[in-house]
Amino acid sequence: LSPTAWVRQSTDIAETGWKVEILAPRTLISRPVRTVVAVGGAALLVLMLLLGLMMQRRRHYLERIAFEAKARRELEMRVIERTSDLEGLNRRLKQEVLEREHAQQELVRAQDDL
Repeated sequence: LSPTAWVRQSTDIAETGWKVEILAPRTLISRPVRTVVAVGGAALLVLMLLLGLMMQRRRHYLERIAFEAKARRELEMRVIERTSDLEGLNRRLKQEVLEREHAQQELVRAQDDL
């Protein structure tokens, strides 16, 4: 018997003075241990994959928020620019209306003078 292939457990029985030794094949112990290690490793791998997925979703969510904020700022700037342009055009049109009314009044006066 190879001593490394077996696990030895011994105990003394005080009443009889006997010593009981139990030999168990190491494969009976190492196989369940390997199974537990494999299951633990698989669980850790699944946990890491889930964590990676959560981090990726969080990063995507933050990128989307940043993109939407940038788009909102750009839209607000375009609205401000367009509003400014329209206010300028409105002032110019009002000025033209006043000039035309003034010209119309001058024309009416000139016609009255004739």
